[in-house]
Amino acid sequence: MLAPTVRAPPAAPSTAAPAALPALGDIRTAHGSMNHIAFSVPAERFDDYVARLHDLGVETSPVLNHDDPEGQVAPQMHDGVFVRSVYFFDPDGVCLEFAAWTVELGGDAHVRHDPMRADGIKAVGMVITELRA
Repeated sequence: MLAPTVRAPPAAPSTAAPAALPALGDIRTAHGSMNHIAFSVPAERFDDYVARLHDLGVETSPVLNHDDPEGQVAPQMHDGVFVRSVYFFDPDGVCLEFAAWTVELGGDAHVRHDPMRADGIKAVGMVITELRA
């Protein structure tokens, strides 16, 4: 006997998944939902992967060069970029990211800003720059 057909609930952009890609619109999702899945890709192949997505007609975000200044994203690659990202949706509406680490992270040299809370306010004091006994 075959199992009855189960229909998944409709997609719920901005609740269960981002409504848009980063840098192109609202990427907020509800607490407890999955915002996106990131795949680590080799830095030397990153541009090839982006080009392949475009060749296949996949809409992507702009390439985001994550760095440490206030905006946390640079328009061009430079020595301060620690990861390059591109985001896109799979056919089911799941937001995916290809992330290429460009440096090995470690120590306090790469943690220079406090994280942002879900309400958009910085969580001041989260970055510890010295060890306390």
